[in-house]
Amino acid sequence: MFKNTSLKINIMPITADVYLEFIENHLPGLKAGKYRFSGKQTLGGPGIGDGDSFVLDLPAFQAKVAGERFTINPAEILTVFPPKNSLGHYATVLPHIAFKRDTLPWERLIAMSDKAELALRLDKTPWMALLVLNEDEILTDQGLPPASVEEYQQAEDGYVKTGNSLATGPVTGENWPPHLDDDENRDERFKVIYVRQESLQKLLADDKALAWLAHARRSRLRLTGVQANQLIKVYDDKHELIHQEVATGADASIDCGLLAAGSYTIEVDGTAIADQPLQLKPDDQVGGETAIVVANRLPQQGVKSVIHLVSLEDRYQVNDNGVFTFDFGGYDKAVPLVSLYSWSFTALTEKETFRHILLHLNHAFLFGVDTEPLPAALDVVSLRGAFFAGRNPLGDQAAIVDRAVKELSDKDQRYYVGQTGAIYNAAGRKIAEGNGTLPADGAAAIARIPNHRLHAKTVAFGDVKARQVWITDNNKQYFVSEVPWAKRLLVYLLPGDDTPSLRLPSREGSEPGVAIANSYLQQGYVPMPHQFRRGGKSVSWYRSPLLAGKPGRQIADEQFPVHTADELLRYDTANGLFDVSYAAAWELGRLLCLNNKRASLELYRWKRLHVRSLKTMEQRHLYPHLPLRSNVAGDMVLPEIVENWLADISLLKGLPFSYLVPDARMLPGESLRFFYLDPSWIASLLDGALSIGRVNKGHDTAVSKQALTDTGVFDSAQVISGFLLRSSVVKGWPDLQVNAYNGQPDVGAAGNSELACLRLERLSDNVLLGLFQGEVNVLDIHETPQTIHSGFYLDEADDASLRIIKYPLQADGQESAACLTLTGDNPLMDGGTRVIQPVALAAGLQAMGLGYTSFTSAQLALSLIEGVSRVRFIKDGG
Repeated sequence: MFKNTSLKINIMPITADVYLEFIENHLPGLKAGKYRFSGKQTLGGPGIGDGDSFVLDLPAFQAKVAGERFTINPAEILTVFPPKNSLGHYATVLPHIAFKRDTLPWERLIAMSDKAELALRLDKTPWMALLVLNEDEILTDQGLPPASVEEYQQAEDGYVKTGNSLATGPVTGENWPPHLDDDENRDERFKVIYVRQESLQKLLADDKALAWLAHARRSRLRLTGVQANQLIKVYDDKHELIHQEVATGADASIDCGLLAAGSYTIEVDGTAIADQPLQLKPDDQVGGETAIVVANRLPQQGVKSVIHLVSLEDRYQVNDNGVFTFDFGGYDKAVPLVSLYSWSFTALTEKETFRHILLHLNHAFLFGVDTEPLPAALDVVSLRGAFFAGRNPLGDQAAIVDRAVKELSDKDQRYYVGQTGAIYNAAGRKIAEGNGTLPADGAAAIARIPNHRLHAKTVAFGDVKARQVWITDNNKQYFVSEVPWAKRLLVYLLPGDDTPSLRLPSREGSEPGVAIANSYLQQGYVPMPHQFRRGGKSVSWYRSPLLAGKPGRQIADEQFPVHTADELLRYDTANGLFDVSYAAAWELGRLLCLNNKRASLELYRWKRLHVRSLKTMEQRHLYPHLPLRSNVAGDMVLPEIVENWLADISLLKGLPFSYLVPDARMLPGESLRFFYLDPSWIASLLDGALSIGRVNKGHDTAVSKQALTDTGVFDSAQVISGFLLRSSVVKGWPDLQVNAYNGQPDVGAAGNSELACLRLERLSDNVLLGLFQGEVNVLDIHETPQTIHSGFYLDEADDASLRIIKYPLQADGQESAACLTLTGDNPLMDGGTRVIQPVALAAGLQAMGLGYTSFTSAQLALSLIEGVSRVRFIKDGG
C-alpha cells in the first residue's frame, strides 16, 4: 500500500485522502482467444422420460474473445516515463508505460501448457515487455545495420508490415511470422522491429522474471476516523448524489468510481465532514485503475534510448527445468518483434537534470577554463588570464572573497561551506551568512540552512571534492566551479539582486544622466523610439504591465473612459521625456478589439442597445405623462463572447509578447523573473478595447462601468502577481507543475495558503507564464506526480567510481536504513548492459526485511518508488 500525500485534507475527527493501492495483477475473466462451449440439460422426476429422467445434449458452439494483439489504441495509454522526446537525468530510472485498462498486460499468453501448475503461472505472466534499446542494437528488416540516417530512422520507428508481407519476408523463425486465425485480416497493418539476437538474449527475461515487471494500481478515497456501518455519501459541485455506501469497517476506503477533477462534498451519517468541499486535481485520478509495465534495463547515459513495447504472444517455450524462455530457434542475427508502441528520450548527465537547471536560473554561464595549467590553489593572478580569454577581464579591485572547504550533500542536493562559514547552494548562491566559524558536523551545517530539508538516509558532510571559488569585481560577482571528470572550471555570473525582476541592466558611469536613466531602468522602463503625429521623432519611456515592485494606482478610475490614447501620455518635466506605457496599452486594447471581428461587432451591438435603453429610461423620467414605448429588445447583460474576451485580455491572453517583454535582455536564457501586474495598465488596455462604438462621455462611463462589472475578472483592488520562466525545462518537461504561496518563507505556517492560479501557459517552447491571485512569495516548480517511477540513486562513493544504490521503501512508507547496491560483484544487474535481474532483485529486497506480509510485483514496484524533483524559490532570500 502506498498513500499519495500530495492530497491531504485535515479534518477532525475524520480525514479524507487519496489512497493509492499497488496490486500484483488484475487478471481478466477470460484471456483473448477462441473458446469451445458445450453442455447438457437433465430433467428428473416421475414420468419424465425413460427411467424418470431425460437428458438433452446441447449443441457445441465456439466463441472468440477479441482484444489488442498487433496494435494498441493510443487512447488506452495513460502515460509513459521518461516523457517522449525529453532530456533528463534518466540513467538510474526504470522506464515504464501505464495503461488505462488494468487487465491489458495479462489478456494474452506467451505460451501454452497442458500442466495445471505451469498454466497457472503463465496465466499471471504478462504477454508484453518494455525494451530499452540503444542505437546500435536496432537492425533493418534485412537484418543489417542501418547504412544511413534515413535507414536508421525507419528501423527505429519500426517497419509497417502485414501478415501477407511477413509470409514472404527474409526473416523467419520457429514462431515467426505470427499465426493468424481465419477471421483475422491478413492485410492488417502493424509495426515490426528487428533487434540483434545477442542483445535480446540478455534483455528478454524468462516467465518468472516477466511476472515481476508488471503490476496494477488503483486509487480510492479513504476516510480515516469513519466507523463500521456508517453511511457515506458523496456529492458533486451541483450537490447531486453520485455515490453512497455503508462503511464495512473502520478507516474504510470507498469505491466511488472514476471522479473527474472538481469539488466534492462528503457526508458521514448525514453530516458533512469539515473543510469542504474536497478539491480534486486532474492528476489525482481518484477511482482510476491502471496497469504498469516496467522495463528491466537502466538507460545508457549520454545516448538516445529507444523504447519499444513489444508483443511476446506465443514466442516462448518451456525448457527442461520447467521455465519458459524466448524461442530463438531459426533466427540468424536479427530477431523480429511486433512493436505495440514506441518512444524515445535521452539520458543526460547530472548537469542537465531538472533540479540542476532550475538551481542555475539567473546564473549566466560565461565560459569554461581548462584546469591542467592552473595551480592547485586558485587565486586572482592565476585566473586573470582565463577571464581575459573569456572576454570578461577582471578589474584591479577583483578579489577572492570565499572558498569552499566543506561540502554537505544528499541524493538530490549539494551545499558548500566557505572559509567564512557562509553556506552556498549548488549554483553558488549564498543562502546563509558566515559567522567566521565552520560547522562542527553535518547536523550543525543543516541547522544553519533556512527552510531546506535534506534526505536523512543519504546526507554526507566532509571536505570538498572539487574547487569552488567566489570572486567579487566592483559590482559583479563570479562563481567558479570545478568539474573534476571534465577537468574544467565553469565560470558563472551571479545575479546582483535577490528577487530578479523584468528590467534592463543598470548603466555604468558617473555622469548625471546615467543616474537618472538607471532610476527608470530599475523600475522596468525601456527607452523606445516614439514618432509623433506631426512627424517629429523622439525617444520615450515604455514599461510593460509586469512590474518589479508592488503596484500603486497610477491612474484614477474616474479618469476613464478616455477618447484617445494621447490622454494617457505622461510627461516628465525633469528630463523632457514622455511615458507612453498607458497610452500604448490603450491603443493595443483598441487594435485587439478591432482585430476580433466577432467580439467587436457584439460589443458595438450591445453598446447601441445599452444606450437606447438608457435614453428610454431618461425619457420616461422626464416625460412620465407620455406613453413611451421601448424599442429595445433582449437582455442588457454583456454578451458572453465579449465577457470572455475581456476576461482573457485582462490576463494578458492574446497580447503580443513584445508588449510584455519589450527588450530580449530583460528575459535572457535560463532566467526566472517575478512581477506584479499593473492594474492601471490593464485598466488602460480594457478601456481601449471598450472604446469601440462610443457615443458620448456620459453614456460611455455607464457602459464601461457595466462592462467591467459584468466581466467579473478585473478588479483593481486585488493584487495579481506571477512569474516568467525562460528555460530549457519548459521544453524538456512539458508537464511541469507550479504552486505559489503567499507565506514567507515557511509554507506550512499558520495563515499561509496556496494562491489560486489564474493562468499558467507556455508562450513558446521555452517560455512559461504564471499569474496568481495574491502576492507570490514562495514558488515551487516540480515535475508532474505522474512521473513517480521506479528508480535508483547514483552515489558518488569517490572521485573514481559511482555506485548505483537504493534505500528501498518499507511497508510503513519510510525508507529503509539499509542500502541495496546494484553495481559490483552481485547478481542484481549486468554491469555491461545495465540489465536488471528482477528475480535476484526481488530476493535481495525480501532479505532486507522491509515489513511486507507478502512480496509480489506490487511490493517490488512500491519498494523501488522514486518521487519527483521539486525546486523552491523564495523571494527576497534566495
